[in-house]
This record gives sequence, structure tokens and C-alpha cells, in this order.
Amino acid sequence: MAHHTYTFLKKRKHEPKWRDAYINAKLKRIALVLFTIVLFIWISVFYRYIQANNIDIMHYIELFTSKIESFLK
Repeated sequence: MAHHTYTFLKKRKHEPKWRDAYINAKLKRIALVLFTIVLFIWISVFYRYIQANNIDIMHYIELFTSKIESFLK
């Protein structure tokens, strides 16, 4: 079956031919929203942890990049 947009499926949500596709598309959208919210919360918690403990994140980024560079050589 061809890929259809969510608005296409939403307009046909009561038609039996498109009902399953609409439900699947809606579940995917809900999952994406929930994933985005959870990701935002984790990033916020991580940011607050860094700020509260005064962690120098640039030091860890430089260490990580130097390890990658040494691995690639």
C-alpha cells in the first residue's frame, strides 16, 4: 500500500478501507510525541545536573574527540 499523509487518513478515518491505516498512523504520532516529551525531560534533567554540579562539559567533549582522533590514526 502506498504511503499516505496523516491528514489524508484522518479525512477517511470512518471508512473501513482506511480505518486500520489511520489507527496505525495515529499510534505512531502518539508514540513520537511521547518519545519527544520523555527526551525533553531527560535533556532538562541532564542540563540541570550539569548546572547544579558545575560540570565543565567542554572538557569531556575535548577528551572524547581526542580519543576518537587517536583511534582513527
